[in-house]
Amino acid sequence: MIKWTLGFFALLTMTIDSEARSWTGNASYYVLKGRTASGGRAESFSAAHRTLPFGTKVRVTNLSNRRSVVVTITDRGPFSGSRVIDVSTQAADRLGFRGEGVARVRVETISPSPPADMPSPPETKSADAKPGAAKSPETKTSEPGHTEGMRETAGTACLVKLKDMGAVAESALPPDAPLNGCKIDLPVRLMSVAVDGQRKVAFLAKPLLDCAYALQFASFVKKIVAPLGAASMMAPLVAIDSGPGYECRGRNRDAQAKVSAHGKGIALDLSAFVFEGGRSIAVGIQADAAAVDYIKTLRMAACGWFTTVLGPGSDAAHVNHLHLDIERHGLSDSYRICQ
Repeated sequence: MIKWTLGFFALLTMTIDSEARSWTGNASYYVLKGRTASGGRAESFSAAHRTLPFGTKVRVTNLSNRRSVVVTITDRGPFSGSRVIDVSTQAADRLGFRGEGVARVRVETISPSPPADMPSPPETKSADAKPGAAKSPETKTSEPGHTEGMRETAGTACLVKLKDMGAVAESALPPDAPLNGCKIDLPVRLMSVAVDGQRKVAFLAKPLLDCAYALQFASFVKKIVAPLGAASMMAPLVAIDSGPGYECRGRNRDAQAKVSAHGKGIALDLSAFVFEGGRSIAVGIQADAAAVDYIKTLRMAACGWFTTVLGPGSDAAHVNHLHLDIERHGLSDSYRICQ
């Protein structure tokens, strides 16, 4: 049985600045044949990391001989010991530790990027945009009929992608938007996703979401939440309880605040995970160490899939659920909020 644990995170030395993130710990190498967790095939200089977005380029430096190599994150792992990264055999050769099997390394992000299968979040206005500002000469305004046709085509394509990954979803009517700024570009209701052959994880609330978010969330459940749950709890995950998805309201239910990501259908609040046999693990409180580790690990992994991850301990508004959204942050749209 695979042992999932958070223990190795306590062994890491991590520094964060505005340009890059770095970790110090042990690296190992692995041989992978077939497809990686990102859906592609292993590359010559690729690597596995627990949370970094697929496609991120990192520099790995062997601290014993100062050799370095740049690798691309295409897979998930490592899942044991104090290792911070698994690199391909070619990368291990370049770093000079293939014979030893493990080396003390420093890992530095040099090219952060969203997950390869993460759809771009809906466009949001920059904080420094001024009303009435002139549009650039390249800006074109589409005719209403043309815009609707493009939206219908995009919606159909998104539903096809959901179906191809084993998700069950249906298109929905645009919801009411009592507040300015509330809108879902491609509304869908997400019912379930297949995670292991014919086995499905049901979404009990049938949340109303933007299709781009539905794709990202269903993929996260399929590749991380369900397999992690099966290994941690020794039972298949069968359902996830959550909020409704779309809610036209201010952030943290503050009427004076900016419109929440929920108002755009690009956020979901997860409250409980239900396993075969009827056991339910609530986000707000867990009964044993295995459940505690499960919630903590998937919460940490979510930071590689979503731009905002909030939960118990973040603030008073998130004491009993995990908030996951793909809202863009800041003028550069390049950073994440992971608390």
